[in-house]
Amino acid sequence: MRWVIRQLLYHFTALILTASIIPGFSVGNTYENIAIATVALSVINVFIKPIVKILFLPLNMITLNLFSIIINIAVVFGLTKVVPTVTISSWYFSGISISGFVIPEFEFTIIYTYILVSVILTAIIAVLNWVTS
Repeated sequence: MRWVIRQLLYHFTALILTASIIPGFSVGNTYENIAIATVALSVINVFIKPIVKILFLPLNMITLNLFSIIINIAVVFGLTKVVPTVTISSWYFSGISISGFVIPEFEFTIIYTYILVSVILTAIIAVLNWVTS
């Protein structure tokens, strides 16, 4: 029971942080919408994702676990289809310059936003699992 509550808190935190970092990712305006998205993401991660990982194990082994990024993108895509308040849209990064280090302006299309959201969600959840273990 503690593990389930911990996973729900991790997913809740990851969704809020990702929505605050990426302008093209929105979970909803109310905590009720975020809670629904959290439960849906937890169910997808606990029940569906392991089955998909087992099905694609040979491909994952051939690509040295890089195919897991595609699986994570599919999880985020499934989340947007299951929960209508979770939306992903394209957005424009205006660029940044810090002490001569320049990151140019870039337009994140919907596909790039899906990739970025899945990477950030996975990273936040992994860090939270690592910190509390």
